[in-house]
Amino acid sequence: MTTVLYVDDEPPLRRAVHAWLKRRGTVVHSAPGIEAAKECLAKHAVDGVFIDLWLTDGSGFELFDWLAEFDPELARNVAFVTGDIVRTPATQRQLGMLGRPLITKPFDLTELDHFVELWARAEPVATPDAPTEIPGSWGPVDVSPPKAAKPADTRVGPLWEERPGA
Repeated sequence: MTTVLYVDDEPPLRRAVHAWLKRRGTVVHSAPGIEAAKECLAKHAVDGVFIDLWLTDGSGFELFDWLAEFDPELARNVAFVTGDIVRTPATQRQLGMLGRPLITKPFDLTELDHFVELWARAEPVATPDAPTEIPGSWGPVDVSPPKAAKPADTRVGPLWEERPGA
């Protein structure tokens, strides 16, 4: 059975991800920030980690740096998550250097399944020296606009709509 940690400071999103992955047979731990994630990782073995880039107690990059020292093998199984549509060149460079995939919010919960399946097979999603482009809206430096809406039962976050007359 695959075990993951989802780190995000948005409680509704953490609950939705937890419920979705649990229904699919995954053991899910969640944390609202860096310190809680460190505590969880000290207590539980996990196969992969989803980390929001911007947390209330620091950046996801800080957690990733700690994880790379704490458990270098697990650091190969990290996928970043962000709702930040306007990413700075520095953020893009950092993501590119780390070679980590990026899932953009709002996202379809089924996008998480790809990573869980890789981690279940003990396959890293990318390595720092050889970034991997993964089909879909994620990739090392994805700057595409939000995707079109998917079915409501798997959608997380607001659905973007044009205002009349805008």
